[in-house]
Amino acid sequence: MRKEPQLIRFDFDSETGSVPKTLSALPQNWRIFISNLKLKGLIGIYPAEKIEPQSIIINVSVMYRAAIPQDNAAAEQVVCYQKIVNGIQELVVDRHIMYVENLAEEIAEQCLGDSRVTEVTVRVEKPNAIAEAASVGVEITRQGVTESITLMS
Repeated sequence: MRKEPQLIRFDFDSETGSVPKTLSALPQNWRIFISNLKLKGLIGIYPAEKIEPQSIIINVSVMYRAAIPQDNAAAEQVVCYQKIVNGIQELVVDRHIMYVENLAEEIAEQCLGDSRVTEVTVRVEKPNAIAEAASVGVEITRQGVTESITLMS
């Protein structure tokens, strides 16, 4: 049996003339994305890649569940893309990363650290690695840990 979403209704304010608002009490699916984040970092297995920073392009798509945000009071409900960007920058700065796969996994793990996140897709590219190609890299998709159901016999 399917449950119908419960709605919370905010009363009409006759003094300001504001329209009544409704807010789903059930979580909804949201996807936020970061497109073509351009950073410089030490990434790769070749000697020159361990000395000279190179361009890295990162794309992240995060699926999460939360109620529909309303006004400033619900700012904590949404997954903050600035926080994700800051986390990615911290992963890249002042260190050498052997493989694009390692960086993609670290970014995915960081995003999945938020319990609301159900899935993350990360694409890490090195646009200057192969002269004949516009870009090379890796793309991964990882799911969050879901609560398990224990069957009793």
